[in-house]
Amino acid sequence: MADYIDCILGRSGTGKTHECYEEIRKRIEAEPLGKPLILLVPEHRTYAAEKELLEHLTSKSDMRTTVTGFRRLAWRVLKDRKNALLPGISRLGKRLLLKKILLRREKELEVLGRAAAQRRFTEPLEALFEEFKSYDVSPESLRSAGRDDEDSIFSQKLEEIALLYEEYLKETQGKYQDSDDRMKELACAVSGSSLFEGAEVWIDGFLFFNPNERIVLGEIFRTAKEVHITFALDRDIPFRTEIPASELFYRLAGTLQSVKEIAAGLKIPFKVRVLKESRRFKSRGLNIIEQRLFDYGTYKPENGDGVKLTEAATRRLEAEAAVADIVKQCRERGWRWNDFGILLRDEENYLNIVEELLTDYDVPFYTDWKRAAVHHPLAELIRSALESVTQGWRYETVFRYVKTGLLPLSPDNADELENYVLASGIRGEKAWGTVWTYRRKRAGENEDTGIEILERINKEREAVYTALHEFSEELRGAECVRELVRAVYGLLERLRVRESLSSWAVEAEKNGDLDEAEEHRRIWVSVMELLDELVTITGDEKLKPEEFSDIVCDGLDTMEIALVPPGNDAVTIASFDQNSIDNIKAVYILGANEGVMPRRSAEKGILTDADRSRIEVVTSGKIELAPSRTQESANENYLLYHGFTEAREYLWVSWALSDSEGSGLNRAAVVRKLHSILLNPIDTIPLEGADCRDEFQFTQPKRSVGRLASALRSYFSDDNGNQDWTSVYNWAAEHDPERLSLLCRGAVARAGDEAIPPKLAARIFAAQKRMEGSVSQFETFGQCPFKYFAQYGLHLEERNEFSFRALDYGNLMHNIMCSFGERLSRENKSWGSVTPDEQKQICHELMMAEAPMVQNEILYSTEQYKNVMARIEETLQESIARAVGFAKASSFQPRMFEKSFGRTAQEGSVITYPLSNDITLDIKGKIDRIDVGELQNQETGENEPYYLVIDYKTGNAGLSMLDVYTGLRLQLLTYVMAAGRILAANGEKRRPAGLFYCYLKNPVIEMKNRGDTVKAMDELAEKLRCYGWVLETPELIKAIDNSNKYLCVTLKSDGSLGKGKNNVKTEDNLKVILDYTEACLKNTAESILGGEIRVRPYKHKSENACKYCSYKAVCGFDVKIGNSWHIIEDMENEEILEKMKKLGKKGEAVEND
Repeated sequence: MADYIDCILGRSGTGKTHECYEEIRKRIEAEPLGKPLILLVPEHRTYAAEKELLEHLTSKSDMRTTVTGFRRLAWRVLKDRKNALLPGISRLGKRLLLKKILLRREKELEVLGRAAAQRRFTEPLEALFEEFKSYDVSPESLRSAGRDDEDSIFSQKLEEIALLYEEYLKETQGKYQDSDDRMKELACAVSGSSLFEGAEVWIDGFLFFNPNERIVLGEIFRTAKEVHITFALDRDIPFRTEIPASELFYRLAGTLQSVKEIAAGLKIPFKVRVLKESRRFKSRGLNIIEQRLFDYGTYKPENGDGVKLTEAATRRLEAEAAVADIVKQCRERGWRWNDFGILLRDEENYLNIVEELLTDYDVPFYTDWKRAAVHHPLAELIRSALESVTQGWRYETVFRYVKTGLLPLSPDNADELENYVLASGIRGEKAWGTVWTYRRKRAGENEDTGIEILERINKEREAVYTALHEFSEELRGAECVRELVRAVYGLLERLRVRESLSSWAVEAEKNGDLDEAEEHRRIWVSVMELLDELVTITGDEKLKPEEFSDIVCDGLDTMEIALVPPGNDAVTIASFDQNSIDNIKAVYILGANEGVMPRRSAEKGILTDADRSRIEVVTSGKIELAPSRTQESANENYLLYHGFTEAREYLWVSWALSDSEGSGLNRAAVVRKLHSILLNPIDTIPLEGADCRDEFQFTQPKRSVGRLASALRSYFSDDNGNQDWTSVYNWAAEHDPERLSLLCRGAVARAGDEAIPPKLAARIFAAQKRMEGSVSQFETFGQCPFKYFAQYGLHLEERNEFSFRALDYGNLMHNIMCSFGERLSRENKSWGSVTPDEQKQICHELMMAEAPMVQNEILYSTEQYKNVMARIEETLQESIARAVGFAKASSFQPRMFEKSFGRTAQEGSVITYPLSNDITLDIKGKIDRIDVGELQNQETGENEPYYLVIDYKTGNAGLSMLDVYTGLRLQLLTYVMAAGRILAANGEKRRPAGLFYCYLKNPVIEMKNRGDTVKAMDELAEKLRCYGWVLETPELIKAIDNSNKYLCVTLKSDGSLGKGKNNVKTEDNLKVILDYTEACLKNTAESILGGEIRVRPYKHKSENACKYCSYKAVCGFDVKIGNSWHIIEDMENEEILEKMKKLGKKGEAVEND
């Protein structure tokens, strides 16, 4: 029995822990081989306490002292007791067991059923059952509480929790031991342990003890000779009869009271020592914070040296300011990295940023909490492999598996394979197991290259399929969990995962990332432990692969990796809840914002605060549970108090003014209190702070070089550069000359001045002195020079996906319309002679012939696409019927379909222009349809031959003088020139009569006309009129459309022009426009060969080139950095025509300025 309990009280920094160390040191010096000395601390403090105690001892060899936490103590005391230690079960093992129980009982769960089906439900369930065991709650007591409550839903909830808990206890009792079981065993074993016989015990650093720990404490009091226990309490707390819940030390006061009750029950005297003087703080500012920060009295503010208050525009700027200050303090004060600690209350928003910046600044660091393993490639490999096999080899799961980096595929191979699968619609195990033959030929790709690519892709397919297929076969053939686990291990062996992880760890070490290296090594051990526990717990049970997948994935989702510090000299990043940075020289507290300090407590767990309160009321307090959310909130101030008082010499407190989305953030109440008790100024870092503060710019060489470009730009613009940048420049010239060269080029670059050398442009676009291009390519240049360069110079393409795109729809409609015309020509049938039934028959036959050629038979792949195909056929039938009607109403008849022109097409169809530097421009293209007809000359009586150019469109294409003048619409006019050459090559000299877009679509009818069939049909006909230009001769217009139904131009009853007067041109004006089109094509070609690649998109009213552009992510267009629009102003047609005349005569076109 202890002679007495020595209670050491004192506020933070008064030396309670130091007192323990000193007393231990004195005992060892007085009697090196005496009775055991035990220092009992929280688990997270054991490593730091051992290290600190060793520093206090004069002799570095000690045989008496044991530094331990409760779990470690249980292992040490029980390891020599026969039958005392059953096989242990970890948190992960418990969650695996719970998942198995949930699968077994899922049909019996009415209230918890939906939640139980969710991933990671085992995590809060395991925490709840651990709480029940810690507080000695039985299933029957839960059922009793439920029976005594009138709420049927609450009663059912407790019944279901009791059912699961009872099942869990049956599965574990007598088979496994967890930490709570061992605490109970420890309580029974303490009195018979030689470790405590005559021992002196110091208990330090605890905030509270759960019921099991209190039982162990009672046995320690009963067995040890002397017991010393510390509490971070104000000096008057033990002598106060009542302490309000809002009191800073409320929870610790309750812990003190429970310890006093244990001692009183054992009739052991309880002595109190109060430490009053502060030993820790080396600056007045830190003393003021400890005394006044959470004191509600009024104080006159004082100067507080050793305290730095900083606010920053963003969290990243805040974190960078803190890291830069750590480097600065380390250099100026001569401190080591392990003298610094960073405390975070908002780990989600700060941890990744802080780790990234510490790495950038070459500062070694250690993160003092476990890392979630859910995103590690090995965890993802197992999860995605199981889901691929059990979920039908879905694209998403298979490529999560492929992209783990643990398959024998390079990232480029994986991307190539993914692109192929997306483009060809590969789905399912059968498709993966079949040799792939589908290939979409790229422009300029020869047959041999295509075959070589396909062979390589099939090798990549085989690398994925073989291992995964074998894994699938083993899973399907497994008869128990043991064999299912063996299948998982077999997959890892086939892929040589362990060797890959080892090589990754070595590579990480070479790069100085010791944490990552340790993570790669420990993940393998953690996964093996998971699989071993699965075999131990459920090895001989039968599970379906789908159930096994659920259990394993749930285990992987909750698996954590504990890392050890990579060395003794590293900055520690920790949370306020549990950390080992007590009594460190400098502490940096980040994220001191409202809602974070104190943290808003979110209700989590299976039992809500209302549930806990109800249980307490129903059972009259007989069931004790862990503190509720409300009670935890009351403890938040103490956690902040503890964090703000951990530094000895320097405290940094900072907060952000906005979040990642730009929303404003308020400083925390604790910051406002700091500002009221200290006169310290607040250092404000604005958004541009990183570019104007020396502590950012000149702290770390690599970071400084990264900002060199902006410094150089400033120097070149106003000749007022900081001379320190000369040193940075010289450092970069010596250590990273390639990067310096790139930065210098960037410093003198100006947005909007982009160009490539003309010689390079000629090599790209005019090999062998010949430039060949389609009109649509030149129209792209008119939209934006950079877009043209990206698409036709760099050949950047969007990823092809297995989907029916607008382009596929347009091509299908075009092909069938043109095939329809060609078929009538072969059969010597006129358009007007085809009956409606023949139209539908031919349309259906053509659809059946063309549809399989679209995107690897995509229109046959699903029922949805089959319905799409049926709707397309309906649209085609309507379009063909309209085209037949047009033919009947016209004296012009279709002559040619999909007629190609250019160097490789029919002789005489070439449109060729000479350019500078002996380069020749060849225009190529394909005309959808050329119609021919005659009109009798009223003066001579002779028939004069004409032709029409018709282009099929599935969209809303239009044609205006402004579009032609700016180079945005040149296609139809170029087709007119090409059609004349083609007809001339066939011995026909004809003049252009018009050029039109023919729409192949089902327009949307306005709601007001949908109930009136006549109005609806009239609106439909109006929207489907062929849009374009026609010569202004009324007789010619009537010859083209004698019904007034099909053209955008109509005639009145007296033969004069009606609607669409802007769409008629004189023959002379049409010639002017055609001449200008030629000049525009040549001028565009010269600009391309001149190297122009400016990011200069056009903008006209609400329309602009960026609206549907695929290259926005590449060009980075932003008016804020100097880019500008090519603004197109409206002009009258007459003004445009006059400008065309002047420029066309000179062979010029308007410049894109």
